[in-house]
Amino acid sequence: MVCGVGIIKLKPWALDPLIWCKALFFLSGIVTLLNPQFVPTMKEAIAKMMPANLPLPPNAFFFSDSYLKSMTAFGFLFSGVLLAILIVYRKRYLEAARAKNPAAG
Repeated sequence: MVCGVGIIKLKPWALDPLIWCKALFFLSGIVTLLNPQFVPTMKEAIAKMMPANLPLPPNAFFFSDSYLKSMTAFGFLFSGVLLAILIVYRKRYLEAARAKNPAAG
Protein backbone atom coordinates (compact mmCIF):
# COMPACT_ATOMS: atom_id res chain seq x y z
CA MET A 1 0.00 0.00 0.00
CA VAL A 2 2.87 2.33 0.78
CA CYS A 3 4.33 1.67 -2.68
CA GLY A 4 0.94 2.35 -4.27
CA VAL A 5 0.71 5.75 -2.61
CA GLY A 6 4.32 6.43 -3.63
CA ILE A 7 3.50 5.50 -7.24
CA ILE A 8 0.52 7.86 -7.29
CA LYS A 9 2.66 10.68 -5.86
CA LEU A 10 5.45 9.91 -8.40
CA LYS A 11 8.07 9.01 -5.80
CA PRO A 12 11.19 7.43 -7.38
CA TRP A 13 11.67 4.96 -4.51
CA ALA A 14 8.21 3.39 -4.93
CA LEU A 15 8.57 1.49 -8.20
CA ASP A 16 11.35 -1.02 -7.47
CA PRO A 17 9.79 -2.44 -4.26
CA LEU A 18 6.47 -2.69 -6.10
CA ILE A 19 8.09 -4.65 -8.95
CA TRP A 20 9.87 -7.00 -6.52
CA CYS A 21 6.70 -7.59 -4.50
CA LYS A 22 4.63 -8.22 -7.63
CA ALA A 23 7.29 -10.62 -8.97
CA LEU A 24 7.38 -12.51 -5.67
CA PHE A 25 3.59 -12.91 -5.62
CA PHE A 26 3.64 -13.96 -9.29
CA LEU A 27 6.26 -16.67 -8.68
CA SER A 28 4.44 -17.84 -5.57
CA GLY A 29 1.26 -18.18 -7.59
CA ILE A 30 2.96 -20.20 -10.30
CA VAL A 31 4.41 -22.58 -7.71
CA THR A 32 0.94 -22.92 -6.20
CA LEU A 33 -0.62 -23.66 -9.58
CA LEU A 34 1.99 -26.32 -10.34
CA ASN A 35 1.48 -27.99 -6.95
CA PRO A 36 -0.20 -31.40 -7.41
CA GLN A 37 -2.36 -30.72 -4.34
CA PHE A 38 -3.77 -27.48 -5.79
CA VAL A 39 -7.10 -28.84 -7.05
CA PRO A 40 -7.93 -30.99 -3.98
CA THR A 41 -7.01 -28.14 -1.66
CA MET A 42 -9.13 -25.65 -3.60
CA LYS A 43 -12.09 -28.05 -3.63
CA GLU A 44 -11.79 -28.52 0.12
CA ALA A 45 -11.60 -24.77 0.74
CA ILE A 46 -14.60 -24.06 -1.49
CA ALA A 47 -16.59 -26.86 0.15
CA LYS A 48 -15.94 -25.34 3.59
CA MET A 49 -17.24 -21.97 2.38
CA MET A 50 -20.48 -23.37 0.95
CA PRO A 51 -23.62 -23.05 3.05
CA ALA A 52 -24.62 -26.12 5.05
CA ASN A 53 -28.29 -26.09 3.95
CA LEU A 54 -27.67 -25.94 0.21
CA PRO A 55 -30.30 -28.05 -1.62
CA LEU A 56 -27.67 -30.06 -3.50
CA PRO A 57 -26.37 -33.55 -2.94
CA PRO A 58 -23.30 -33.71 -0.70
CA ASN A 59 -19.96 -33.63 -2.50
CA ALA A 60 -21.55 -31.90 -5.49
CA PHE A 61 -18.93 -29.54 -6.84
CA PHE A 62 -19.71 -26.72 -9.25
CA PHE A 63 -16.29 -26.30 -10.87
CA SER A 64 -14.29 -28.84 -12.83
CA ASP A 65 -10.55 -29.28 -12.29
CA SER A 66 -9.78 -27.72 -15.66
CA TYR A 67 -12.00 -24.72 -14.83
CA LEU A 68 -10.16 -24.10 -11.55
CA LYS A 69 -6.76 -24.34 -13.23
CA SER A 70 -7.75 -22.22 -16.23
CA MET A 71 -9.24 -19.41 -14.13
CA THR A 72 -6.17 -19.39 -11.90
CA ALA A 73 -3.89 -19.40 -14.95
CA PHE A 74 -5.87 -16.48 -16.43
CA GLY A 75 -5.33 -14.55 -13.20
CA PHE A 76 -1.60 -15.21 -13.38
CA LEU A 77 -1.52 -14.20 -17.04
CA PHE A 78 -3.18 -10.89 -16.15
CA SER A 79 -0.76 -10.43 -13.27
CA GLY A 80 2.18 -11.22 -15.55
CA VAL A 81 1.05 -8.59 -18.06
CA LEU A 82 0.85 -5.99 -15.28
CA LEU A 83 4.34 -6.96 -14.10
CA ALA A 84 5.67 -6.66 -17.65
CA ILE A 85 4.12 -3.20 -18.00
CA LEU A 86 5.78 -2.09 -14.76
CA ILE A 87 9.16 -3.32 -15.99
CA VAL A 88 8.83 -1.92 -19.54
CA TYR A 89 7.78 1.55 -18.36
CA ARG A 90 10.21 1.69 -15.42
CA LYS A 91 12.61 4.10 -17.15
CA ARG A 92 9.82 6.50 -18.17
CA TYR A 93 8.34 6.43 -14.68
CA LEU A 94 11.69 7.18 -13.05
CA GLU A 95 12.33 10.06 -15.47
CA ALA A 96 8.92 11.56 -14.72
CA ALA A 97 9.37 11.06 -10.97
CA ARG A 98 12.80 12.70 -11.00
CA ALA A 99 11.48 15.62 -13.06
CA LYS A 100 8.74 16.19 -10.50
CA ASN A 101 11.04 15.65 -7.48
CA PRO A 102 14.54 16.82 -8.53
CA ALA A 103 15.79 16.69 -4.91
CA ALA A 104 14.90 12.99 -4.63
CA GLY A 105 17.57 12.18 -7.24
